[in-house]
Amino acid sequence: MRTATKHLYEFGPFRLDTYRRVLLRDGQIVALTPKVLDLLTVLVENSGHVVPKDELLSEVWPDTVVDEGNINRNISTLRRALADVGTDYIETVPKRGYRFAGEVREVDARVVLERVTRARVTIEEESDRRAVWPLVAAALGIALIGVFLGVRHTFSHPSSSKLRYPLRLTNNPANDLLPKWSPLGSRIVFTSNRGGMNAIYVMRSDGSDVKKLTSGSAEDFEASWSPDGSNLAFTSGRDGNS
Repeated sequence: MRTATKHLYEFGPFRLDTYRRVLLRDGQIVALTPKVLDLLTVLVENSGHVVPKDELLSEVWPDTVVDEGNINRNISTLRRALADVGTDYIETVPKRGYRFAGEVREVDARVVLERVTRARVTIEEESDRRAVWPLVAAALGIALIGVFLGVRHTFSHPSSSKLRYPLRLTNNPANDLLPKWSPLGSRIVFTSNRGGMNAIYVMRSDGSDVKKLTSGSAEDFEASWSPDGSNLAFTSGRDGNS
C-alpha cells in the first residue's frame, strides 16, 4: 500500500511532485488527469519492480469497480505524455502487470525549497541595486492610477463592495482542475470529476452558473477555447484512444 509521505521524484526531463500532485517536464506542467497521475505515482514509487494489475486497480481505483480496460487506456495516455524523450518508461510484463523502467532519483524537497528561496533573494537584491528609481516611479504611477480608479469606482458604484483576492470560485469535494479563461474573460472552462468521471464544465468568471458540457462512460478533460470563444476543443478517451 502507498504511504501518506509525499516525495519529489526525477526521471529524465521530468519531475513528479507528489506534494502538489503535478508532473513537470523541464519546469512546464504536463496536463494529466488525476487517475493517470495516480497511476504514474504508483509505478514510480515501485520503480524497477513489476506492479500487478490487481494492485494498480486497488491503488488507483480503491472505491470503484472498474475493469482492466481502464488501466490499459490510462497506461496508453501516460505513455503518450512521457513520449518524445527517447526512453520507454512504461514496460508491459505480459500476464503480470507493468514496470517503470526509467532511472528514478528521489529529491529532497527541503533542498529544492532552499534553492528557490536563494534564487528569489538574489534576484530581489540585484533588482533593488539596478532598478530602484524605475521601480519607485512605476509604483508611484500605479498608485496614482489606483487612486483615480478607486475614486471613479466609488462615484459610479457607491453601493458595491470591494472584492478580495484570491477568490475561491468552486467548492466541491471532487477534483476541479485545468481551468482556462475564455478570450473575453467572461467564462471559465474546467475539468471536474464531480459526476464520477472527468468531464468538461463551464461557469461564469465569478463561479456562478456552472454547467456540465460533456457526459458519457469515458473521461473528457483539458478543454481549450477557440480564438473567438464560441467553441471548445477537448481530449477524450471515449473511443478507447485519447
